[in-house]
Amino acid sequence: MADVELFCRVLLAAVFTASALGKARDPRGFARYLGLIGFPIRVRSVAVVAVVVGELVTAAGLAVGVRVAYLSAAVLTVLFSGGLVVAMRGRATVCHCFGPGREPVSGRHLARNAVLVVAAIAGWSLAGFPGDPAHPVIAVAAGLAACGLAVVLPELGAAGTVLPRGRRAPSFTAATLDGGTFAIDDHRRTAVVLVFLSPGCASCDRQLPRVLQVRQVLANSGVLVLPVFFDDAHDSRAEISAYAAANDVPDQSLVADADSPLAGTYNPKRRTPFYYVIDSGSISGSGVVGGADWSADLRALLAERPTRPLTH
Repeated sequence: MADVELFCRVLLAAVFTASALGKARDPRGFARYLGLIGFPIRVRSVAVVAVVVGELVTAAGLAVGVRVAYLSAAVLTVLFSGGLVVAMRGRATVCHCFGPGREPVSGRHLARNAVLVVAAIAGWSLAGFPGDPAHPVIAVAAGLAACGLAVVLPELGAAGTVLPRGRRAPSFTAATLDGGTFAIDDHRRTAVVLVFLSPGCASCDRQLPRVLQVRQVLANSGVLVLPVFFDDAHDSRAEISAYAAANDVPDQSLVADADSPLAGTYNPKRRTPFYYVIDSGSISGSGVVGGADWSADLRALLAERPTRPLTH
């Protein structure tokens, strides 16, 4: 019994410590997540601090064996799970549970939290039994390993860097540079080419004239070519706007914030210049802009939609 209780205590203490440190490292991302689940902007900063402090206090209590810390862990996890449910019912977003993340909130996050609640209840129940652990080293090691799994497993959906051809294109809605919005679900019967770019990418600078040429050519065939920029810690909206203005990038270009499935699902590794071809609602091509696949996928689009020749 004592070994199991120690395992639960180490697991929860490590998880809450990792969670608090992750949020402290990425307060902007967690604040954005809070906004997406309904927190008013005026209380988000306070909420971030309160959550981090609450998690650290809970972790410290578990570390020194305060039994009531198990109840604190259970309550916090249930509250966090409520936020995940709200997030899953709205626009897909990244929870920033352990700092910057890539995978939109899903059932895996809820399953992890359910396991943590069970561990908290089990630990609280077993803490009332007397006795010392028979194998403390094994219990501690197992608890730390389980913490690693709790952090990593929900993010495994982001491990694949490319959506496979033939898969239905995941839904997303993104802002445009001119202040509008673009929803891929509104273009399920047409073809869309998403081209991921970055102001600080030398290869993007070389390929941009070609991308803009392709945009003009394919527009005659009803194909929409949309540059996509990441609005995150590396590229701010101001930097993107300045880059777009200096390079005649169209105002209809998309901006993928860190919580958007356009970033987390389509391009979790932030590869640039990188593209997807979405035709009739499904992924029909992807790869590095300027590569062999790029030329082949564009010619395939033109073969089905005759227009003036696309030069090399």
